[in-house]
Amino acid sequence: MSHYRRRDEPPTLQLPVAGRTEPKPYSIDALIAHLSNGHEMTVPEIAIRTGIAERSLYRWTVSGLTDRQADHLATALDEHPASIWPEWWAHAPAEVAS
Repeated sequence: MSHYRRRDEPPTLQLPVAGRTEPKPYSIDALIAHLSNGHEMTVPEIAIRTGIAERSLYRWTVSGLTDRQADHLATALDEHPASIWPEWWAHAPAEVAS
């Protein structure tokens, strides 16, 4: 099995890597609910729609997302993180949230 992506495969979205001590307050479930718009979607369908590797999606269902990852992901989808994660402002630094 080759580790290289075939030319006809779409590139996967590269998100920032979280440090071990970085908090991960954002659930991938909110993203799935936002993308599915009330319809059942499988992880492979979401991976195709977003360009995110299935492995990453499965990992985030357990570990969650950091603020940097959530922001990067929302921006890649032409969304603001607060439209996906309503609690976004509760985690923002005080000078940003006010």
